[in-house]
Amino acid sequence: MLIIPTIALQNGTCLFRTKYQAGANRTFFADPVKMAKLWRLQNARTLLVFDHDAAYSDKNNFAFIEAICGVLDIPVMASGGVRTPDEVEALLSLQVHKVIVTARSPEQMQTLFRYFPSHRIGVHVNITENQVVCGSESYDAVSYLQALEQARCYRAVCTVRNAQQQAIFAPEVLQAIASEVRRMKLVISGGISDYAKLTLARSLDRRIDAVMINRALYENRFPCQAFWCWHDKESLDLDCFSTAKLRG
Repeated sequence: MLIIPTIALQNGTCLFRTKYQAGANRTFFADPVKMAKLWRLQNARTLLVFDHDAAYSDKNNFAFIEAICGVLDIPVMASGGVRTPDEVEALLSLQVHKVIVTARSPEQMQTLFRYFPSHRIGVHVNITENQVVCGSESYDAVSYLQALEQARCYRAVCTVRNAQQQAIFAPEVLQAIASEVRRMKLVISGGISDYAKLTLARSLDRRIDAVMINRALYENRFPCQAFWCWHDKESLDLDCFSTAKLRG
């Protein structure tokens, strides 16, 4: 199972919602390019960059996303309020490998997926009580993902939420959905808060092949993190994360 770290961007800096945010135990950089390099140094195989400004305002962090893509030798995914072909195209022009779009009606999504190769685009779905919520509309989760699969969408990022709209880890829901799709691969986003939940996620259907983790990684909730070099991050050479030739 692939573990995908996330970097959230707001006003050109990393946005962290952790208990260490204002304390002395910070184990991360505010500079998004440095943070991306640090994740690569930790052997990340891919990253998700979430543009908080693009999702919730009329601003964006495209310059910083482009900078991240330019210095890494791994594929970078991007998300944050992406809904139209023009918005997808804009992110792909920054060297983003895959764009994760916000779920809309099945008809709108089918139209969107006609514009781009299936390996360059995925969809993020919020699931509450087995329903995919798209604005004011909701759809049966299995039927919704099956419709997208028929439209050649083969990657879905799934966030299961409770009635209070908090992200939770719901293995029974994810397992039931995975058993009903054929070619689509699912990514769990949200709710993986410790090693026990990560271990359980790894035991689920093989179509669930990755997890996106944000807060729990930054709070060092996994045993192996005690040995990570980022505890001495100021002394690291951030440009020595790979033997591969860098772009540019």
